[in-house]
Amino acid sequence: MNSLRSFYGPNDLVIVTVNMDHDRRAAEEFLRETNSTLAVAYDPQGRLAARYKVSAMPTSVLIGRDGRVRYVHRGYFDTKAAEYQQHVNALVSEHS
Repeated sequence: MNSLRSFYGPNDLVIVTVNMDHDRRAAEEFLRETNSTLAVAYDPQGRLAARYKVSAMPTSVLIGRDGRVRYVHRGYFDTKAAEYQQHVNALVSEHS
């Protein structure tokens, strides 16, 4: 995710991670260990997960410039990396 954000820049791609852990300190330690600089929304009550019908971890919800959910990826699979990249490319290339 860090490399995606760096590649596209802040005007074309915004990434917000959602952490549902009840122990915020553990989550922050994990982010430090992984050198993540992504924005984090803490949601221990799971409101965002309910809103976007998250049924697996991790889940990526790709939202277009128009504010509509365009793609949902449940889980992460190396074999689908090209597909994930295609979806991001498609959304970034759209004009608002």
